[in-house]
Amino acid sequence: MKSTTAIFFVLALASAKAASMCVDNGCFAYDNSQPCQCNKFCYGYENCCDDYASSGCATCQGMGGCLDYDNRHYCQCNSECSAYGNCCSDYESFCTGGGGGTVTTKATTTSSSGTTATTAATTTTTAAPSADNCVGRCDHSHDSSKSCQCNSVCSSYGDCCSDYSTTCSTGGGGGGLNFNEFGTRMWELDANRIDSSYYTVDIQTELSSSSNNVDQASGPLFTHFDESYIYNKGTFQQFLQLCDNYNPMQGNGEDRDSNQAELDEQNAYLDAIMATDLMVEAVEQLTSAGLVTSAADFRAKMVTAFFDLYERTSPDDSSGFEHSFCGEWKSSSQVNGFHNWITFYQLESAGTLDYYGNFGMHSPEHLGIQFYWEGRKKPLTSIMLGVSTEFELAIFMACFLENPGSVTSFTITDGSNSYPIKVQTYTHSTVHVGTAYFIS
Repeated sequence: MKSTTAIFFVLALASAKAASMCVDNGCFAYDNSQPCQCNKFCYGYENCCDDYASSGCATCQGMGGCLDYDNRHYCQCNSECSAYGNCCSDYESFCTGGGGGTVTTKATTTSSSGTTATTAATTTTTAAPSADNCVGRCDHSHDSSKSCQCNSVCSSYGDCCSDYSTTCSTGGGGGGLNFNEFGTRMWELDANRIDSSYYTVDIQTELSSSSNNVDQASGPLFTHFDESYIYNKGTFQQFLQLCDNYNPMQGNGEDRDSNQAELDEQNAYLDAIMATDLMVEAVEQLTSAGLVTSAADFRAKMVTAFFDLYERTSPDDSSGFEHSFCGEWKSSSQVNGFHNWITFYQLESAGTLDYYGNFGMHSPEHLGIQFYWEGRKKPLTSIMLGVSTEFELAIFMACFLENPGSVTSFTITDGSNSYPIKVQTYTHSTVHVGTAYFIS
């Protein structure tokens, strides 16, 4: 057993490291192995290092350019920020004055002997206009004078222009799968999607920042929800049996392998979704793209990615499915994951979840929200209303297999309507999904 003095020393060392992480390592991309983050989205997810705001990372230069509005950013770098009073400190000089500068990023190198070292690298950045697009720029190399990019790796860096998937030939993906066609076909075949006549939401106050701690919604999000219809519609019957099989507190291991009843419920759900026309088509397209070899291979990969337990903070305490569809408690004050509309309604109707407000509704029925779950805050998450869980899993698996750990952008076409979609996936130990969600 470690002595109390030793434990306090370790904690103090970790705290000191977090206090200077951004200064020491630069504005590095999301790194699950680190105790805190220094990227442009950490503010929205409340996991920034202590020195984030003072390190230069919370600036237009530090975030990588004159970016469109994003409520996950500490401050904004677009043409409307002055009117809203939320511009970054260097907005005027960097975005309107043609200024440039340097930003420090973290680089990891491996020597021939296998030794890994982390060093700070300095990159010169140039201010860019905020209305760049991909016309005439498809497959061009990275252009630091532009606010967004149009090449095959932009999804990995989350800096694709908004028209990348429609203007360039990749369809939002990085390889053989055409995500525009795939997403549209999944939408067409989602027979278990719930028509909005069976539920009603009152989104109420739109929040200006994920740092909000005041309940801005006087009532619940769902004002009508036809349980007798929705709960008995297709695969929702099997989905409803799953989330209560998990302990939401990270750090508490699950004992799934020895619980045959829970394994039977999981297999019944997988049997049900794999039998849908949507999943049959998903397997066919993913097979044609060389991402899976058969329905059995797809199912095995999905089980590994989403359902196999892994260590998030202690052995077997988490899975991609629990994190994304059921939600987890990161601590006594914070919710982790949680991106499913049915789970939201269940907890809200049970009185354990308090809706605080929204960050805007986007077509098709895609809502950014903030809430508290048993006293724990989720500062920002997104849910896609009405869709079936097999639709979500098919999209998430395609993005995970084709663009793991990246943002995948594509467009769903529904008649005369076009819906721009962005999906973020993060990997865990390469073969598992750390999280997957539609970006609001």
